[in-house]
Amino acid sequence: SAAECATNPEVLGCAGALNDCLAKLGAEVPVVGTVLTVVGCLDDLLGRCGGDGLKGLVNGKLPKPGQSSGLAQRALAAGDPVIYPSAWPASMVVLDERGGRLLDFLAPLVVIVGDPTWFHPGTGPDYAAWMSGFDVHVAGETPEVRRVTPAERNELLSRPFPEGVTADQLHRFIDRWNRTVDYNVANVFDLADVPVGESTDFIARDVFRNAVNLMSTAIEATEADGFTDPVDAILQGLQDLRKELADPANEGICGRVTLKLDQEAVISRDAFEATLEVNNASDNTLGSLAVEVIVMNESGQDVTDRFGLRTPTLSRMGAVDGTGEIAPHTTASAVWVIIPSNDAAPETPVE
Repeated sequence: SAAECATNPEVLGCAGALNDCLAKLGAEVPVVGTVLTVVGCLDDLLGRCGGDGLKGLVNGKLPKPGQSSGLAQRALAAGDPVIYPSAWPASMVVLDERGGRLLDFLAPLVVIVGDPTWFHPGTGPDYAAWMSGFDVHVAGETPEVRRVTPAERNELLSRPFPEGVTADQLHRFIDRWNRTVDYNVANVFDLADVPVGESTDFIARDVFRNAVNLMSTAIEATEADGFTDPVDAILQGLQDLRKELADPANEGICGRVTLKLDQEAVISRDAFEATLEVNNASDNTLGSLAVEVIVMNESGQDVTDRFGLRTPTLSRMGAVDGTGEIAPHTTASAVWVIIPSNDAAPETPVE
């Protein structure tokens, strides 16, 4: 298991055993994309609620194709102390901590491939399949067996690439792996061992050890919270946050949304109003505001096509098409005039 890989001291001291760890990690993280999707959601949530996003995200960015991220840096250092916004409830602090653990679970993978842009919300089964094929070629005890040959390189490049990874990136990873094998033969294991002027693009033992320690600590912390899956821990945390935000005592956290209707039952074809009110109680601008009005009947069926919607009247929010913004400590609103058609309430009042 990945936990065994993280806590096995022999893996940390022997670069030749990295391929075994690589196989286990690759096989156990087919949901890398799901993890990073969740991390992206949390980063956005925590950033909009008065913080700096997840404490583990350097520059507040997730790895995306063509971009760098903070994952590699997390393998090098624990990071600066985190100062949480005073308005945050306890459940939001817990979410931030658990989000950082998700990143820590991926830290060894980033160190192995040497490129955080391999890992993004679209990462999926092709990544795990390619890594399994790679492990077949490098499994062994001697440098000759561990080194990827030109024929093996061609075979690997004929396979479906990991999602979002280019041929150039695969070449660089294979070169990184082979360089690691050659360096280990020359007793170059840590970054400090690299001769002046030589490449540092290899799987350094000290960097990998730090990354595995991060993952091991994240596993232990997740299990201490009563979870075996870090994503499950996040989902529970979101439920806890939702309950805490519903508490009237926490009205000053994030943007509090209120929906008001002039009437609940359609008794004629007379128009009525729906008002959306958002109170941004944080110190940051609430951006990317998008609203879609959907009308449902008492049975939960979408009956929006039975109503006409006029362009909303906006106050202090600019737009509701995804570009809207609400200034800090501001209450904004949008008012829609909703016009029922003949089908909305043909004979009797309809809720």
